[in-house]
Amino acid sequence: MTVSYFLGVAPNNLYIKFVRKDDISFHILHNREKRKTGRGYKWDFRISDMVAINELDDIKVEFEKHFRFILN
Repeated sequence: MTVSYFLGVAPNNLYIKFVRKDDISFHILHNREKRKTGRGYKWDFRISDMVAINELDDIKVEFEKHFRFILN
């Protein structure tokens, strides 16, 4: 299983989102190669779709919330 993570950067803030690759609907993403803007896919998130990172433990907590079954 592949785990993808997305890092959002805003002035004075960082955000993160963890997603299992199997849960990504690629048909709704921007295909960069098709649009001649690069390779792969682009997924746009709003800040409300992500979790703010205030300290390193926030990353650990968010990962474990979604992928605890991997750790067992």
